[in-house]
Amino acid sequence: MSANSIKQERINAREEKLNRKAQAAKEAEKARAKERTGWIIGAVVLVLVVLFGIFVSTGSLYRSISALKIRDKTYSSAEVTYYYANEYWQFVQSYGSFASYMGLDVNSGISSLGDQAYTAGDEYATWKDYFLRAAETNLAAQQALGDYATENGVTLTEEDYASVDADLASLEESVVSGGYKNLDMYFSIAYGKGVNRKIAREAALLQKLASKAYDYASSQFTYTDEELSEYYDSLEGENDKYDYWYYFAAAEKEYSEPDEDGNVTSEVTEQTMADAQLKAQKVVTAFKGDDSTEDFEERLNAAVGAEFEGASCVVKKNTTASSITDDFKDWMTDPERTAGDITVIPNVSETGYYIVVFGRYDDNHYPTVSVRHILIKAVPEEDGSYSDLGLEEAKVKAEGIYTQWKNGEATEESFAALANEYSEDDGSNTNGGLYENIYKGQMVDSFDEFCFAGHKHGDTDMVAAASSTYAGYHIIYYVGEGELYSNYIARIKLSSDDTEAWYSALTEPYEPVRLAGFKQVAK
Repeated sequence: MSANSIKQERINAREEKLNRKAQAAKEAEKARAKERTGWIIGAVVLVLVVLFGIFVSTGSLYRSISALKIRDKTYSSAEVTYYYANEYWQFVQSYGSFASYMGLDVNSGISSLGDQAYTAGDEYATWKDYFLRAAETNLAAQQALGDYATENGVTLTEEDYASVDADLASLEESVVSGGYKNLDMYFSIAYGKGVNRKIAREAALLQKLASKAYDYASSQFTYTDEELSEYYDSLEGENDKYDYWYYFAAAEKEYSEPDEDGNVTSEVTEQTMADAQLKAQKVVTAFKGDDSTEDFEERLNAAVGAEFEGASCVVKKNTTASSITDDFKDWMTDPERTAGDITVIPNVSETGYYIVVFGRYDDNHYPTVSVRHILIKAVPEEDGSYSDLGLEEAKVKAEGIYTQWKNGEATEESFAALANEYSEDDGSNTNGGLYENIYKGQMVDSFDEFCFAGHKHGDTDMVAAASSTYAGYHIIYYVGEGELYSNYIARIKLSSDDTEAWYSALTEPYEPVRLAGFKQVAK
């Protein structure tokens, strides 16, 4: 091989070596680039996983997926969950421990509802199914009423918004003191994933608007006096009122000898029924022979107590005909019945005799009345009783307010102002102490007597009064007569029937349709 050939080979070898190095460098760079891409992809995936975790943990996922559609509006899983939980908590609040009698275990919490078999009927498999359907129905009704409100110009006022916000603020204060960070945390834990303050606020506002829409629709139904009278007559006296007193003279039971297992049976016999009837008749004789008082209750108690070792009668006043027991309803509602009539009537199951005294009948064809009042309550003792000193202090305070009114303008307007300032009646101390369409027997006795004593507008008085919840004094201002009570009853019933029919027609087209996200409700 010549020198030139050797030189060329060396050149070729160097080039090949350089080419191999260049190729190796290129391959190494590719590997490094691929590795960098892998790290970038991994980092992106990690970020996405973290973001998704935050998305889920904060409830954003449940607020973004559609779970229910009602006509042209969709609701998120979190929104439906709120209504679902609200139905549950309202149920628990309404029934308390009695819920267990319907098969609901309230001690297991809301998360267990899907595992609790629904035993109150055969329409649902679990209690979760029951509350889900209740939530759908309620949400559909709220939307229907909300749409009706929009169409008819029914709107929320600034006071309505303020009221809802005040309620939420009060709730937040309560839950924070109980250990929650804020309302969002409370709703998320107590109601379900995704539920927060905003959803609760929107639901509360919709509920308030729906209520206003319902009341507005109800107010659109009006009736003439003739229509009201005809309707009341069609009720055939079922709402007429009765005062009466009764005592049930139970027949004694005779007991058998114990059988071989020690079991004993008992039954009322013809003889014990006859004995009970004889004692009942003695009560009647004593009642009729007592001319010491016109107080039927006192007379009957004296007669009953003498024959049945200190027992006393049951008092029924302002009771509708429809609520009188069938055992003596026919006797009680006889048009020929007069005050003081007394009878003995066996009960249907033949276990004793009713001793019944007729007091008063009212067909409700009298005018209701409207009054304003100021209630001053006595401060009770620790045991709930009222001392003479406590009652006297309430009387002095009431007399001072009464004197203040008399020495002032002494008008209805000035009375209303004092009622707002001083009255301790939560039901009327923000509307000037006004009660309208008062009917007989609605108020405590002394108040009732004032209302129906034939007063004229502007008449006033102060009366002592007591009930199971208070004792004190009422300062009363007579405003005037209202509509006939019979017409009032008829109007309330007619309006209720007509409004319910309207409501059914309104909500019928609002049928909920479950979407894919519904499976995330109440998770």
